[in-house]
Amino acid sequence: MSATFDKHGNVLVGDKFGDIVRFNKTDFKSTVVAGCVSMVTDLLATPQYIIMADRDEKIRLINADHPVLIERFLLQHTEYVSGIVLAGEQLVSIGGDGCLMLWALEKEVPLQVFRVGDSFDPVGIAVNKDATTIAYVLDKTSAVHLVSLENGRLVETIQTINLPTGCRPSTIACVGKEWIIGGKLEDAPFLARINDGQVDVIRAFAELDLSKESQDWSQIVRSHLRKLKYPKDDSDADE
Repeated sequence: MSATFDKHGNVLVGDKFGDIVRFNKTDFKSTVVAGCVSMVTDLLATPQYIIMADRDEKIRLINADHPVLIERFLLQHTEYVSGIVLAGEQLVSIGGDGCLMLWALEKEVPLQVFRVGDSFDPVGIAVNKDATTIAYVLDKTSAVHLVSLENGRLVETIQTINLPTGCRPSTIACVGKEWIIGGKLEDAPFLARINDGQVDVIRAFAELDLSKESQDWSQIVRSHLRKLKYPKDDSDADE
């Protein structure tokens, strides 16, 4: 499942059944606005398009104002498309064929195909605020891979950052100048933060007793996120 916001602030959710569901920001009523016959793997929105990636090698650019209209398909991937990000006015996609692809939204063929490996299983992709670095993570690995983006071109893999042994990342995002990675560590959820190329904080939730139905999960998550943001502060008080 993936989610994003449209230009009006409504929530768009893509699900494993191939539907894109819009939740109205005012009353949270749901409406199916678009769909396909494949699992939605990632979802983005611009003022002009809803951009949908799926398990069947396709990226769809859907008219944002009239979602029944598909403006164009981006079809160069030969395996499933696992993630898409916007880097300025360009789109970057990653798929199970081992390729990063750089697209101009108005064209149906990629500007660049950048091979980063043989067939593999990417599970997350992100871009930094300045759109100069693309980061991706792979299933069943313990590393974050960084690729530079210069003058509208993917240039080279500039760094591979190893996470502690046993970490299996499943998602990545950029917050400010830091990369935030989530996944599993020995079958327990974890969050990690990378700053200046160094993994300086990692928090696993292994100590949680999942059998207690009465746990205040919101308080637990707030506590761990606070420790992630302020590692020297052991208090759980709200900011």
